[in-house]
Amino acid sequence: MSTIRTLQRSFAGGEIAPELYGRVDLLKHQTGLALSRNGRTLPHGPWESRAGTKMVLRQKYADKVAYFVPFAYNTEQTYIIEFGDLYARFHTNTATLLNDSQVVSGISQANPGVLTYVGADFTNGQWVYVASVAGMTEVNGRYFKVANVNAGANTFELTDLDGVAIDTLAFGAYSAGGTVASVVEVTTPYLEADLFDIHYTQSADVLSLSHPSYRFRELSRTSATAWSLDEVDFDNDIEPPSGLSIDTQAGSVLTEERYRVWPYYTSGGLIGQPSPVAIVRVNRATTSVVLRWPAVETNTTAVTRTPDKYIISIWDGVDSHDKIGETTGLSFTDTNAALGAAVAA
Repeated sequence: MSTIRTLQRSFAGGEIAPELYGRVDLLKHQTGLALSRNGRTLPHGPWESRAGTKMVLRQKYADKVAYFVPFAYNTEQTYIIEFGDLYARFHTNTATLLNDSQVVSGISQANPGVLTYVGADFTNGQWVYVASVAGMTEVNGRYFKVANVNAGANTFELTDLDGVAIDTLAFGAYSAGGTVASVVEVTTPYLEADLFDIHYTQSADVLSLSHPSYRFRELSRTSATAWSLDEVDFDNDIEPPSGLSIDTQAGSVLTEERYRVWPYYTSGGLIGQPSPVAIVRVNRATTSVVLRWPAVETNTTAVTRTPDKYIISIWDGVDSHDKIGETTGLSFTDTNAALGAAVAA
């Protein structure tokens, strides 16, 4: 009896219908699969197992939903951002992002167990990760919720993530070493009910967040463990120059001129609000006009900014401003130069 051998050229055809099982003459049969589970076929023919998932850490609130957003700076720096009820957490490299670790100097055998640390104080309700403890190895590689912080003694009680006290009486005795690190968390204004209406877009280390019920915000990564959420202010809060004064000279043929001064910031090409109009009647043919104004300082997000220069314009009294010059000082002399480019109102 002859032996029939089937040529399996590749798996690029994917699954085929049972009706084609007998069509050994078809190319599709020679590149197809009767069944493919937990895998995928590649364009050039091979079949590979699908990527798996790993339980990194449960979300902060077991009884509430969370919204997960990808964040990728490059192929080596990728995160999943967990947005929950009034918070955001960060997961990367199959682990949850942690703050710098602190030294553990002791853990009691008690109910609840009490951990003693060296360094900055923790806060009640904070999640922490314990590692590298000698003796009481049962606590290694586990997350705990901080309870009853004693800042004077640098201690806190260990509870599980549901707030139930951890009984360490049956654990091995602590002997030395260990580290404890808190989970990186950013406070957000987003309530659980509003999470899935967040719209986002990323540029480099900044994730821009918009929502129909909240002001526009930007989530910024300034280092591996430093993240901040800041509200974006679209209002122009730059103070205009005030107290614009003019030195005038008499002339035989007078023309009325309306001057304004605009603060200009090189960063972002930002032009602030103009000064009030200063009106003077001058002889444009023979007379120079000297404008003076006090310095402008604008407090923006607790930072004092001063203009990089000032732009001087003449206003037609309706809607057009013609630039006549610019200066980095606090005065300008108009010597009847030709009008320049228009300055937007």
